[in-house]
Amino acid sequence: MEHGDEDDLVFTPRYQQILGSASTIARMMGHGHVGAEHLLLAILHDPDSLPARHLGKFGDRKQMAHTLQEEMSAPEYLGTMQDSSTIPGTN
Repeated sequence: MEHGDEDDLVFTPRYQQILGSASTIARMMGHGHVGAEHLLLAILHDPDSLPARHLGKFGDRKQMAHTLQEEMSAPEYLGTMQDSSTIPGTN
């Protein structure tokens, strides 16, 4: 299989759906950014995605998502993420 230029990349419908879900999750949590943690939550909430199926081999996906959401709601997380200087690309 040959790999083309970056311009040849096509984003699948599932990828676009995961990005949209991550954005929705960030907004619902009151976060002003979409980070890898929001992407992970979106993936965990999509039981048919390949990454979610594989993560499910290591434990209950719903419990993983719940634990991650709790950590993302903690003051320590919110304190570091409210400072936009810690978010890459915002300077």
